[in-house]
This record gives sequence, structure tokens and C-alpha cells, in this order.
Amino acid sequence: MIRTIATPVNTDVHISIPDEYIGRKLEIIIFATDEAERMKPERHSTLADLKGLFTKDEAIAWGEEMNNIRHEWDRNI
Repeated sequence: MIRTIATPVNTDVHISIPDEYIGRKLEIIIFATDEAERMKPERHSTLADLKGLFTKDEAIAWGEEMNNIRHEWDRNI
């Protein structure tokens, strides 16, 4: 694998392919390095993130509602 960072001075960039890559399918990706920072996936929320958000009674009611929603998939239409 070859990975490098370049700063182009015009709209043309030329690359040399090593002999062992000739005839092989290659993936070539071009992006600005500052774009990579913006593309990092955000951390997904987990149930632990909800801790303390609901009262115990609200959490029980929410859990029952989620179970009801899941069982809707088993219903014959």
C-alpha cells in the first residue's frame, strides 16, 4: 500500500504506479485532509446515555411501550 499527502499547485496531479500494481484493480481516493476531520462518524448514543433522564416510573412505561412496538412486527395484517 502506498499512502502519501501532497499539496497540488494546479488542477493536475500525476502518480507513478509501482510495477507490482500494474494490471491490478486500484482504488484512488482524493480528499482534503481537513475534510477527513469533518467526516469522522459521531459517537452513537447508547441506552446508558439516557441514565437519569427518566424517573423510574417513566422508564418502566417507556420500556413497556417499546415492547408493544416490537410486538407489532409479529401481528398478522
